[in-house]
Amino acid sequence: MAESESGRFAAIILAAGLGSRFGGGKLLAPFRARPLIAGALESALTAPVGLVVIALGDDPDLEAAI
Repeated sequence: MAESESGRFAAIILAAGLGSRFGGGKLLAPFRARPLIAGALESALTAPVGLVVIALGDDPDLEAAI
């Protein structure tokens, strides 16, 4: 993607769910020795996008992790 085109796209991380099918706390669950949310954030922040948005619910632990 051309550098001038990167501002045309945004990354949205959906992190407001309860993780009920997973059993709760999915985004803070360890994956490759770190919380799953860390990998999602790293991928979004290194992608050629102009904006990264995180949609959070009311979860102080998750908020503190990011």
